[in-house]
Amino acid sequence: EAVFAAKDAAPDLFVVASLAPGRGGRLVSGAPLADGVGRLGHADAVGLNCGLGPDEVLEAALPGLWLRPAAGTDGRAWLNAARALAGTSAAIGGCCGVSPE
Repeated sequence: EAVFAAKDAAPDLFVVASLAPGRGGRLVSGAPLADGVGRLGHADAVGLNCGLGPDEVLEAALPGLWLRPAAGTDGRAWLNAARALAGTSAAIGGCCGVSPE
């Protein structure tokens, strides 16, 4: 609903929406991650936020999503996950507490 409201209010606005899935690649409601992504499909960019670390992101990633790992995740582990996802994700970044170390 928020994505539709933003697009109605400002059609040229670039809208980013994110989900913070839990373990097993499911939403807090228990629904599959793909269901949540589908509901946000009118956003210009959809991504996974801080809910998962790199191993879980690899399991839950869907093509075209932007990804950010959980806070405090080991930067090297995240770098390995980012390399594995290269070419399938729209963007890969880091949340608070993620560093090159």
